[in-house]
Amino acid sequence: MSLKRRLELLEKKANYLDSGVKIPQDFKKFNELIGLPISKIPPFKELPIFGYEMDIISNIETHRDYALNKARGIGATEIILRWILFRAVQNKIPGRKFLIVTGIRLGLARDHIKRMINLCYNIPGIIKQSSQYNITINNSEVIAIPANPAAIRGYENVEVIFADEAAHWDLLDDDPVLEAIEPHRTKSNAHVIVVSTPNGRRGFFAKIFHNSESKYYKDVKPWIISEGLLIDRVEVEKVQKEDYYRFEQEYNCQFLTVRYAAFPPEVLAILQSNSMEYQLSD
Repeated sequence: MSLKRRLELLEKKANYLDSGVKIPQDFKKFNELIGLPISKIPPFKELPIFGYEMDIISNIETHRDYALNKARGIGATEIILRWILFRAVQNKIPGRKFLIVTGIRLGLARDHIKRMINLCYNIPGIIKQSSQYNITINNSEVIAIPANPAAIRGYENVEVIFADEAAHWDLLDDDPVLEAIEPHRTKSNAHVIVVSTPNGRRGFFAKIFHNSESKYYKDVKPWIISEGLLIDRVEVEKVQKEDYYRFEQEYNCQFLTVRYAAFPPEVLAILQSNSMEYQLSD
């Protein structure tokens, strides 16, 4: 880190931490305090909070039932973790819970908690206790938990439930997980945030986006919104050329059937349209 950047951070700390931690009420200014995101490619420079990222945050704050179908690599998880930290630091309700559900991928759960701990570096003393799967921040607890319905139901006083990469949990039936998540909306007026890239047409994530009467605010963020910011068009076009299915799902937010399905969707559509002509009889 350059000397200039260190001096800037010290100045910010002097402004906000003179008699204890004083957190900006503005989300963008909060990110300036904790440190802006860093590019994942050389020269690893600081990046601003982009307009489409602020749009995600605005939609989360406006709609407590929120589902995001997003392209990989647009920084959605990063910005949502930052918002969760922002809310956790501001929270005044003792024992308020912020749950991060990562399916059966415990490594991802640890990574998310570690990322949030690192974001607290520029707010000395804000973390009261931490472990691989839990952080206590002032009055709040941020907890990474498995996609286990019993575990999810066991928590009270929940502010946020963030279901990350929900279409990739590799569960035979993930409906019970969502059924365990949703009651927290009425129990504690929690924000329910469901985020993923598509992974076929099965699972509750796909059902949300194919149900015209779903209560969720359905947000779609394809790769093009981050072109030239976090995503390189040349790399995306390379994927598009080499692997159509991967491009359409991971970058273009399309729900495709399994690549090697026994019956293509076109055949199934024809069968369904003609089904009334072929009634079974005793």
